[in-house]
Amino acid sequence: MASEEHRIRERLWTRAQVWREQHSPEKASAGCPTRRDLYHSPNIPRTTARPTPPAAPTPKKTPSPGFRDKPSGSLVRRLGLGRIDDRGAGLGKKGKTAFAAAYRGGEISRWLRVDQNGSYPVVVFAAAAADVPLGRALPLCFEGLSERCHPLCLLARRGTLMLLAEHPERAQVPALLPRLAGPLRAALADPDADVCGFALTVLAPLAELCGAALEQFLDRLLPPVARRCGGRGKLAAAALDALRRVEESCPGAGAKIRRKVPAYR
Repeated sequence: MASEEHRIRERLWTRAQVWREQHSPEKASAGCPTRRDLYHSPNIPRTTARPTPPAAPTPKKTPSPGFRDKPSGSLVRRLGLGRIDDRGAGLGKKGKTAFAAAYRGGEISRWLRVDQNGSYPVVVFAAAAADVPLGRALPLCFEGLSERCHPLCLLARRGTLMLLAEHPERAQVPALLPRLAGPLRAALADPDADVCGFALTVLAPLAELCGAALEQFLDRLLPPVARRCGGRGKLAAAALDALRRVEESCPGAGAKIRRKVPAYR
Protein backbone atom coordinates (compact mmCIF):
# COMPACT_ATOMS: atom_id res chain seq x y z
CA MET A 1 0.00 0.00 0.00
CA ALA A 2 2.80 2.40 0.92
CA SER A 3 4.70 1.57 -2.28
CA GLU A 4 1.61 2.26 -4.40
CA GLU A 5 1.13 5.65 -2.73
CA HIS A 6 4.83 6.39 -3.26
CA ARG A 7 4.57 5.67 -7.01
CA ILE A 8 1.55 8.00 -7.31
CA ARG A 9 3.41 10.81 -5.53
CA GLU A 10 6.43 10.29 -7.80
CA ARG A 11 4.24 10.49 -10.88
CA LEU A 12 2.51 13.69 -9.73
CA TRP A 13 5.85 15.24 -8.80
CA THR A 14 7.24 14.43 -12.27
CA ARG A 15 4.24 16.04 -13.97
CA ALA A 16 4.64 19.15 -11.81
CA GLN A 17 8.29 19.41 -12.78
CA VAL A 18 7.46 19.17 -16.47
CA TRP A 19 4.79 21.87 -16.11
CA ARG A 20 7.25 24.20 -14.28
CA GLU A 21 9.85 23.73 -16.99
CA GLN A 22 7.33 24.51 -19.74
CA HIS A 23 6.13 27.68 -18.00
CA SER A 24 9.44 28.94 -16.69
CA PRO A 25 10.61 32.53 -17.54
CA GLU A 26 13.55 31.08 -19.49
CA LYS A 27 11.19 29.24 -21.79
CA ALA A 28 9.05 32.34 -22.23
CA SER A 29 12.08 34.44 -23.17
CA ALA A 30 13.00 31.77 -25.72
CA GLY A 31 9.68 32.27 -27.50
CA CYS A 32 7.34 29.82 -25.74
CA PRO A 33 4.19 31.65 -24.62
CA THR A 34 3.08 31.30 -21.03
CA ARG A 35 -0.49 31.12 -19.85
CA ARG A 36 -0.29 34.78 -18.79
CA ASP A 37 0.83 35.72 -22.29
CA LEU A 38 -2.11 33.87 -23.78
CA TYR A 39 -4.69 35.86 -21.81
CA HIS A 40 -2.88 39.21 -21.34
CA SER A 41 -1.21 40.57 -24.46
CA PRO A 42 1.54 43.06 -23.60
CA ASN A 43 1.23 46.71 -24.63
CA ILE A 44 3.88 46.72 -27.36
CA PRO A 45 4.86 50.23 -28.51
CA ARG A 46 4.45 51.16 -32.20
CA THR A 47 7.66 50.57 -34.13
CA THR A 48 6.54 51.96 -37.52
CA ALA A 49 5.71 55.55 -38.36
CA ARG A 50 2.16 56.45 -39.29
CA PRO A 51 1.66 57.27 -42.98
CA THR A 52 1.75 60.96 -43.72
CA PRO A 53 -1.55 62.21 -45.20
CA PRO A 54 -1.25 63.75 -48.66
CA ALA A 55 -0.97 67.49 -48.89
CA ALA A 56 -3.99 67.74 -51.24
CA PRO A 57 -6.92 65.34 -51.75
CA THR A 58 -6.72 63.04 -54.76
CA PRO A 59 -8.92 64.45 -57.54
CA LYS A 60 -11.84 62.24 -58.55
CA LYS A 61 -12.09 60.91 -62.07
CA THR A 62 -14.60 62.87 -64.13
CA PRO A 63 -17.15 60.51 -65.71
CA SER A 64 -17.90 60.81 -69.36
CA PRO A 65 -20.99 62.87 -70.32
CA GLY A 66 -22.79 59.78 -71.57
CA PHE A 67 -22.46 58.04 -68.22
CA ARG A 68 -23.26 61.13 -66.13
CA ASP A 69 -26.59 61.69 -67.89
CA LYS A 70 -27.83 58.13 -67.33
CA PRO A 71 -30.50 57.31 -64.74
CA SER A 72 -29.67 55.09 -61.80
CA GLY A 73 -28.72 51.56 -62.82
CA SER A 74 -30.43 49.99 -59.81
CA LEU A 75 -33.65 51.87 -60.62
CA VAL A 76 -34.05 50.39 -64.08
CA ARG A 77 -33.29 46.91 -62.76
CA ARG A 78 -35.94 47.23 -60.05
CA LEU A 79 -38.52 48.46 -62.56
CA GLY A 80 -37.65 45.79 -65.12
CA LEU A 81 -36.68 48.35 -67.75
CA GLY A 82 -33.45 46.68 -68.88
CA ARG A 83 -29.82 47.24 -67.98
CA ILE A 84 -27.69 50.35 -68.39
CA ASP A 85 -25.13 50.36 -71.20
CA ASP A 86 -21.45 49.91 -70.36
CA ARG A 87 -19.79 52.83 -68.61
CA GLY A 88 -18.97 55.67 -70.94
CA ALA A 89 -20.76 54.14 -73.93
CA GLY A 90 -23.70 56.53 -73.83
CA LEU A 91 -27.37 55.70 -73.93
CA GLY A 92 -28.44 53.52 -76.81
CA LYS A 93 -24.92 52.87 -78.14
CA LYS A 94 -24.92 49.10 -77.59
CA GLY A 95 -28.08 48.16 -79.53
CA LYS A 96 -27.65 46.10 -82.68
CA THR A 97 -31.18 46.10 -84.11
CA ALA A 98 -32.78 48.39 -86.68
CA PHE A 99 -34.62 50.04 -83.78
CA ALA A 100 -31.29 50.99 -82.17
CA ALA A 101 -30.03 52.41 -85.47
CA ALA A 102 -33.21 54.48 -85.84
CA TYR A 103 -32.83 55.70 -82.25
CA ARG A 104 -29.24 56.80 -82.84
CA GLY A 105 -30.35 58.56 -86.01
CA GLY A 106 -32.99 60.53 -84.09
CA GLU A 107 -35.97 58.96 -85.83
CA ILE A 108 -37.48 57.33 -82.73
CA SER A 109 -37.15 60.57 -80.74
CA ARG A 110 -39.54 62.27 -83.16
CA TRP A 111 -42.27 59.77 -82.25
CA LEU A 112 -41.59 58.58 -78.69
CA ARG A 113 -39.75 59.99 -75.71
CA VAL A 114 -39.08 58.98 -72.11
CA ASP A 115 -40.70 61.18 -69.48
CA GLN A 116 -38.87 60.56 -66.19
CA ASN A 117 -41.94 61.63 -64.19
CA GLY A 118 -40.20 61.43 -60.82
CA SER A 119 -38.88 57.96 -59.98
CA TYR A 120 -40.99 55.99 -62.48
CA PRO A 121 -40.19 56.75 -66.14
CA VAL A 122 -42.98 56.52 -68.69
CA VAL A 123 -43.05 56.64 -72.48
CA VAL A 124 -45.19 59.28 -74.18
CA PHE A 125 -45.78 60.31 -77.76
CA ALA A 126 -43.40 63.09 -78.82
CA ALA A 127 -45.95 64.12 -81.46
CA ALA A 128 -49.64 63.52 -82.01
CA ALA A 129 -50.39 59.80 -82.33
CA ALA A 130 -51.93 60.37 -85.76
CA ASP A 131 -48.65 61.91 -86.98
CA VAL A 132 -46.64 58.77 -86.15
CA PRO A 133 -46.25 56.64 -89.33
CA LEU A 134 -47.58 53.27 -88.17
CA GLY A 135 -46.10 51.36 -91.12
CA ARG A 136 -42.62 52.55 -90.15
CA ALA A 137 -42.82 52.88 -86.36
CA LEU A 138 -44.52 49.58 -85.46
CA PRO A 139 -42.09 47.25 -87.32
CA LEU A 140 -39.19 49.15 -85.75
CA CYS A 141 -40.68 48.75 -82.28
CA PHE A 142 -41.13 45.01 -82.90
CA GLU A 143 -37.44 44.88 -83.89
CA GLY A 144 -36.63 46.61 -80.61
CA LEU A 145 -38.39 43.93 -78.54
CA SER A 146 -35.07 42.02 -78.59
CA GLU A 147 -33.18 44.94 -77.04
CA ARG A 148 -31.98 44.59 -73.44
CA CYS A 149 -30.44 48.00 -72.69
CA HIS A 150 -32.11 51.13 -71.36
CA PRO A 151 -33.64 53.22 -72.89
CA LEU A 152 -33.97 51.09 -76.04
CA CYS A 153 -35.98 48.30 -74.43
CA LEU A 154 -38.18 50.79 -72.55
CA LEU A 155 -39.04 52.75 -75.71
CA ALA A 156 -39.54 49.64 -77.85
CA ARG A 157 -41.67 47.69 -75.37
CA ARG A 158 -43.98 50.44 -74.24
CA GLY A 159 -44.01 52.03 -77.67
CA THR A 160 -45.29 48.74 -79.12
CA LEU A 161 -48.19 48.58 -76.67
CA MET A 162 -49.01 52.26 -77.18
CA LEU A 163 -49.12 51.92 -80.97
CA LEU A 164 -51.31 48.80 -80.77
CA ALA A 165 -53.72 50.42 -78.30
CA GLU A 166 -53.80 54.14 -79.13
CA HIS A 167 -52.84 54.72 -82.76
CA PRO A 168 -55.90 55.86 -84.77
CA GLU A 169 -54.84 53.71 -87.76
CA ARG A 170 -54.29 50.49 -85.81
CA ALA A 171 -56.82 48.75 -88.09
CA GLN A 172 -53.92 48.51 -90.58
CA VAL A 173 -51.94 46.23 -88.25
CA PRO A 174 -53.11 42.96 -89.95
CA ALA A 175 -51.54 44.16 -93.20
CA LEU A 176 -48.21 44.62 -91.35
CA LEU A 177 -48.12 41.05 -89.97
CA PRO A 178 -45.58 39.78 -92.57
CA ARG A 179 -43.13 42.39 -91.25
CA LEU A 180 -44.00 41.82 -87.59
CA ALA A 181 -43.91 38.02 -87.36
CA GLY A 182 -40.13 37.66 -87.81
CA PRO A 183 -39.06 40.13 -85.09
CA LEU A 184 -41.74 38.79 -82.75
CA ARG A 185 -40.52 35.22 -83.22
CA ALA A 186 -36.94 36.35 -82.52
CA ALA A 187 -38.04 37.97 -79.26
CA LEU A 188 -40.06 34.89 -78.25
CA ALA A 189 -37.00 32.69 -78.83
CA ASP A 190 -34.62 35.01 -76.99
CA PRO A 191 -32.85 33.29 -74.04
CA ASP A 192 -33.34 36.39 -71.88
CA ALA A 193 -36.42 35.85 -69.69
CA ASP A 194 -37.39 39.56 -69.68
CA VAL A 195 -37.29 39.79 -73.48
CA CYS A 196 -39.32 36.61 -73.96
CA GLY A 197 -41.77 37.53 -71.19
CA PHE A 198 -42.62 40.86 -72.78
CA ALA A 199 -42.93 39.28 -76.23
CA LEU A 200 -45.55 36.96 -74.73
CA THR A 201 -47.34 40.05 -73.39
CA VAL A 202 -47.51 41.49 -76.92
CA LEU A 203 -49.21 38.37 -78.32
CA ALA A 204 -52.57 39.10 -76.67
CA PRO A 205 -53.20 42.66 -78.01
CA LEU A 206 -51.80 41.64 -81.39
CA ALA A 207 -54.28 38.74 -81.60
CA GLU A 208 -57.16 41.01 -80.57
CA LEU A 209 -56.35 43.44 -83.40
CA CYS A 210 -55.62 40.87 -86.11
CA GLY A 211 -58.11 38.13 -85.26
CA ALA A 212 -58.16 35.33 -87.83
CA ALA A 213 -55.42 37.05 -89.87
CA LEU A 214 -52.88 35.95 -87.24
CA GLU A 215 -53.68 32.26 -87.72
CA GLN A 216 -51.50 31.82 -90.81
CA PHE A 217 -48.46 33.11 -88.87
CA LEU A 218 -48.88 30.79 -85.88
CA ASP A 219 -46.68 28.14 -87.52
CA ARG A 220 -43.77 30.56 -87.02
CA LEU A 221 -44.76 31.89 -83.61
CA LEU A 222 -45.82 28.73 -81.76
CA PRO A 223 -42.52 26.73 -81.68
CA PRO A 224 -40.65 29.18 -79.40
CA VAL A 225 -43.77 29.55 -77.24
CA ALA A 226 -44.06 25.77 -76.92
CA ARG A 227 -40.52 25.59 -75.53
CA ARG A 228 -41.53 27.96 -72.74
CA CYS A 229 -44.60 25.98 -71.67
CA GLY A 230 -42.75 22.98 -70.30
CA GLY A 231 -42.05 24.25 -66.77
CA ARG A 232 -43.88 25.56 -63.74
CA GLY A 233 -42.36 29.02 -63.46
CA LYS A 234 -43.81 32.43 -64.22
CA LEU A 235 -42.68 32.27 -67.84
CA ALA A 236 -44.53 29.01 -68.45
CA ALA A 237 -47.69 30.44 -66.90
CA ALA A 238 -47.37 33.58 -69.04
CA ALA A 239 -46.93 31.46 -72.19
CA LEU A 240 -50.03 29.38 -71.48
CA ASP A 241 -52.06 32.51 -70.69
CA ALA A 242 -50.93 34.14 -73.95
CA LEU A 243 -52.03 31.05 -75.89
CA ARG A 244 -55.47 31.18 -74.25
CA ARG A 245 -55.82 34.82 -75.25
CA VAL A 246 -54.79 33.96 -78.81
CA GLU A 247 -57.37 31.16 -78.98
CA GLU A 248 -60.08 33.53 -77.73
CA SER A 249 -59.27 36.03 -80.49
CA CYS A 250 -58.69 33.37 -83.18
CA PRO A 251 -61.24 30.59 -82.55
CA GLY A 252 -59.96 28.56 -85.48
CA ALA A 253 -56.43 28.46 -84.05
CA GLY A 254 -57.25 26.16 -81.12
CA ALA A 255 -56.53 22.90 -82.98
CA LYS A 256 -53.24 24.21 -84.34
CA ILE A 257 -52.15 25.42 -80.89
CA ARG A 258 -52.89 22.03 -79.30
CA ARG A 259 -51.02 20.25 -82.08
CA LYS A 260 -47.95 22.48 -81.81
CA VAL A 261 -47.94 22.90 -78.01
CA PRO A 262 -48.45 19.56 -76.18
CA ALA A 263 -48.52 21.29 -72.78
CA TYR A 264 -51.56 23.37 -73.78
CA ARG A 265 -54.90 21.91 -72.73
